[in-house]
Amino acid sequence: MSVETMVGKQVGNYIISELIGSGGMGSVYLARHPQIGRRVAIKLLSEEMSARPGFADRFIAEAKAVTRIEHPNVIDIYDFGQTDDGQLYCVMELLKGRELTEIIQGQAPMTAADVLPYVEQICASLVAAHDSGVVHRDLKPENIFVLDREPMALKILDFGIAKLLEKDSEDMGSRTATGIVMGTPLTIAPEQAAGQPDQIGPHTDLYSLGVIIFWMLAGRPPFRDARTAVLLAQHITATPPSLAELAPATPQTIVELVHACLAKDPKDRPPSASAIADAFRAGLAADDRALVEATLPPHDAPAPATEQPIPKTRRMEPPSKTTTTMQGSAGEMADREPDEALPRSSRSRLVALAVGLAVVVVIAFVLVQRSGDGPPGPMVKPVEMPPRRAATPAKAASPQVAAPEPAAPDGSLDALRSATATAPGTKAAQEKQEKKNAAQEARERAHKKAGTKAARDRLAREKAIRNATAREMAARTMAREMAAKEKAAKEKAAKEKAAKEKAAKEKAAKEKAAKEMPPSKLGVGAVEDI
Repeated sequence: MSVETMVGKQVGNYIISELIGSGGMGSVYLARHPQIGRRVAIKLLSEEMSARPGFADRFIAEAKAVTRIEHPNVIDIYDFGQTDDGQLYCVMELLKGRELTEIIQGQAPMTAADVLPYVEQICASLVAAHDSGVVHRDLKPENIFVLDREPMALKILDFGIAKLLEKDSEDMGSRTATGIVMGTPLTIAPEQAAGQPDQIGPHTDLYSLGVIIFWMLAGRPPFRDARTAVLLAQHITATPPSLAELAPATPQTIVELVHACLAKDPKDRPPSASAIADAFRAGLAADDRALVEATLPPHDAPAPATEQPIPKTRRMEPPSKTTTTMQGSAGEMADREPDEALPRSSRSRLVALAVGLAVVVVIAFVLVQRSGDGPPGPMVKPVEMPPRRAATPAKAASPQVAAPEPAAPDGSLDALRSATATAPGTKAAQEKQEKKNAAQEARERAHKKAGTKAARDRLAREKAIRNATAREMAARTMAREMAAKEKAAKEKAAKEKAAKEKAAKEKAAKEKAAKEMPPSKLGVGAVEDI
């Protein structure tokens, strides 16, 4: 049946609606369940391939392999069967997205931080597959499908040439014979390229993963040639180019990890996919930590300075009682610190002015008291001065000393006091001092704000260092645990092997001794054993 005539046909419980893609082995269709409306993808093996035992076995192996894994990063297979015409099919989940090949073509070369999410999910799927006894054997960007969703998620496809690691798998020999190359030349492992199926294992997928990571970081695969035979020979014997030269921004630990994955001998590759993910995370965390530390200033470096140093202010207590002009001036002089005292000549003039003012006040008071029949003059009230503000020590304004109050013609001191209180020089000095105080407060606020921002930035950098260190320590701990488990497993296997060899040697020695033993001694030994 042709590809076009399959549209509208029922396969299993689904109705085929359109063709998604086709290849040499068969075609993939979009189908829909007529009752519940579920949309799926159906892979239908062609009639010719379905009739060939080898390809039919591969098709069945894929369905069997995928159903054994059951992992969110591996495509799900819902059903499997055979049509009335004898064509094999499997019903799979319908995915929306694009192949990793398109992402590499559009974004490579990529940074290690961008590659990390892909490495983590691919490794997670390989761990699940290998734990289920399945080796993919054809891991490549075309078989990694990146879904259209956030956060990024991917699925591993096409387990068509997967090898089931069952000791009692009877059909293994008929599916892959020695000398037959199975895989994709760009990502094929050396043992596959050499046609050695008995050497294929989980480390085979790790080599292909190393090729993919190299490709994403460098923007090109490690080996490439239009001639398939040359490309296979390169995988078997050639040394891959330096990833450090092709992607100089990649951390050195990750460069070493990728080259370890590309080792020709499977024993020289990382022990597992989980070890690759852990090492990749640890290398990236160590590089992040180094970058953060490089941006930090030395511990003994001074804090960033503002435009000018903030002068030390001295709090001045408000006057405890109402004072006269002369008392206020004297109080201002007393509040000055020794290093801020006026020169000797200035102090002399100030004292003279104060004495003169006192004499004027006394004379005016006496004249008022001696006035004949007039009403008594008003009582002399102390002049209330506004509270003094804190002055900056660097450029403090000279204290304004009230000039001697001139005597009013009518003998009243009210006009004298009002004229003194509203003197232009005194008001201007007060306004100037208020402006200086406001500027001082603004500088203090700016200094405090700058110090707070610098502290926040430093705390953020320290937190980033702690987080990077924690991730690095977690990755190292996990790697040590995995290494310890693998070492223990190897030691256990070695002990079991040694015990078996020892038992076999002892058994062989006993059999040899029994054969060489004379008949008389053999009888005695038999009796003793009884």
